[in-house]
Amino acid sequence: MYIRKTKTRTIADVTYYSYRLVETMRMANGKVRQITLLNLGSSYTAIDESEWALLTDRVKDLLHGAEHALLNVDDHIEAEARRLSALVIKKHGEALFNTTPTESHYEQVDISSVESSDIKSIGAESLVHKAAQDLHLPQVLSTCGLSNSECQDALATILARTLYPASEVRTCEVLKTKSALDEVLQTDFSTLHKNRLYRISDVLLKSKDAIEEALYQREKTWFEFEEIVTLYDLTNTYFEGQSLDNELGVMDCKHKSMDCNHP
Repeated sequence: MYIRKTKTRTIADVTYYSYRLVETMRMANGKVRQITLLNLGSSYTAIDESEWALLTDRVKDLLHGAEHALLNVDDHIEAEARRLSALVIKKHGEALFNTTPTESHYEQVDISSVESSDIKSIGAESLVHKAAQDLHLPQVLSTCGLSNSECQDALATILARTLYPASEVRTCEVLKTKSALDEVLQTDFSTLHKNRLYRISDVLLKSKDAIEEALYQREKTWFEFEEIVTLYDLTNTYFEGQSLDNELGVMDCKHKSMDCNHP
């Protein structure tokens, strides 16, 4: 489903358009046709053109019975989507979009026969990879002189140990058997050897200061941090208690509190 913008005419250097809500549907004979669901007129300004895709997706969901959006949409898009879907149903009826079978159909399934293999985690991996991209970590590693393969190994070990803090041996095992981070990074860790992680750890250690400084500057800009220097006066600090066995702990408290000892 989409909104079709069609040029109709040009008069005195002014171009006029028509707007239609169009759905691509497969007919009973197997042929695919584009059906005009609504004529939106010659000037459709209810929703900005950049948001038409979100609007039509939501209209389609509503026409197929999805009252609640899977992803949050802005209120103005939701309101317009509900208005248009109501107009479509009023014009064409619900039967055009009713995908519920007229007759119930049942199949027997042996739940003990369900099998799975090579199950790996990908949700958390996608999240930390997105965070690394927002921090420009791949670019930072590249500017530190790492090659493309070294950048991949460095990202792998950093992100994997963010999720599974452990040694290089354990990280190697996780990357090969439990994590789908290689799919996120579009590479293959099925033959990964722990020595690659040892080597890249040494490379990262050599560039530690440059990497930390680059990430610090990025976070400071991203979160709008301000550098603040805080000074603590420790001359008024003391421990409570007698500490009779410690010669340095029997010094008098400058506040003249006899149950407190000045450090």
